[in-house]
Amino acid sequence: MNLRSISMKYMSFDIITVVLYTVFFVPLIKAFFFKKGTEALEEDIWSIEKNVAFIVEFFIALILTKNIVILRNFGFMEKYVPIGFTDFLDGNPRLSYILILPILLCIVYYIGLLMIKVINYFTLSPLVSLLHRFYSRRGEAAKRILSSIFALPRALCYIILVSFFLNWSTLFVFNEKLNTYLNESNLYIVIVDSVINPITKSSFAQSIPNILNDSFKIVEIDESKNSSAPNVSSDYKNRNVIVYYNGVTLDEGVKSNKYIKEEASNIVSGMSKDKEKAKALYNWIGRNVDYDYEKANLIMNGNYSIPSGAISTYESRKGICFDYSALYVAMARAANLKVRLVTGEGFNGTTWVSHAWNEVYIKEDKKWINIDTTFYNGGNYFNSKNFNFDHRGTQIAGEW
Repeated sequence: MNLRSISMKYMSFDIITVVLYTVFFVPLIKAFFFKKGTEALEEDIWSIEKNVAFIVEFFIALILTKNIVILRNFGFMEKYVPIGFTDFLDGNPRLSYILILPILLCIVYYIGLLMIKVINYFTLSPLVSLLHRFYSRRGEAAKRILSSIFALPRALCYIILVSFFLNWSTLFVFNEKLNTYLNESNLYIVIVDSVINPITKSSFAQSIPNILNDSFKIVEIDESKNSSAPNVSSDYKNRNVIVYYNGVTLDEGVKSNKYIKEEASNIVSGMSKDKEKAKALYNWIGRNVDYDYEKANLIMNGNYSIPSGAISTYESRKGICFDYSALYVAMARAANLKVRLVTGEGFNGTTWVSHAWNEVYIKEDKKWINIDTTFYNGGNYFNSKNFNFDHRGTQIAGEW
């Protein structure tokens, strides 16, 4: 990658990028033109420490919220929280963050500040004395430059915080225009991928597929008009329309063969409950199929040369969201389960992207449940009460 391509990638001035650069440079410029004397250095350092502490402890609070409230690790919710309140949070996963996150943030933030003050008592005072002597001996230009350098950590804190709030706002505010702006900002995507996701999701960020936007494409061909156009939500009943999913029809995508049927029969052998069968198929696909990033990139560029659907996915042991879902349909049908292929949007950690998953009917419970084999390595996506936290816009593409 040459210098020009690098500059084009990170210096593209869409609206989100402009906002982020503004947030970053304003503190530096302000510090340069409105420099403070040496008597304010300790205050500046303390301000930097608080900014850094807030970011670190915000992420810690997020991790605690996810593990305690969402994933129910450590057994805290079961032991100390009334069942009625936990059921309420299960039914309203976004409120888990809105209600619990601020409480945990306050706790860890003030604990963190107390620890910093103790450390400062033994380390900051001697350091400030040295900085006083160094700063006072510099010229006017050097003092302005030093002021900007002292403001650099604060500027980094600001740009990370703004990126974080933009990132999570897409979960709580369904705004397609905002989602488009975020997708267009290379700077925002770099910050999310490099800083926010590794911290907020830890190993989860490394295991869940980074689903690429536009790697799942639905195209309708209206034979009566001999034209094609992307459309997800049309009514096909009174039209002669063929719908293609990543270059194949739905019937072609879910088509099975004797090997898939035999595999499914072996997986559910000896099982009598629908839920048990559905979970076994979910586990098998999640453990045996890998996300195909090469195929995702090809489809993003309109190249459908790699076959899609259940058969090709079973044979190659890799695919993208439609392939995972099509294979689940084929296996569920072989196991005599009622199943749906569903399209909509999934949150990939950065933005909402086109996605596909499944619903399966559980006779003993008399209800349909959600499953997402593509997200298998990212957590529990089999009948999760928090499934709708990162899935939205459900459209039933087919039912068998």
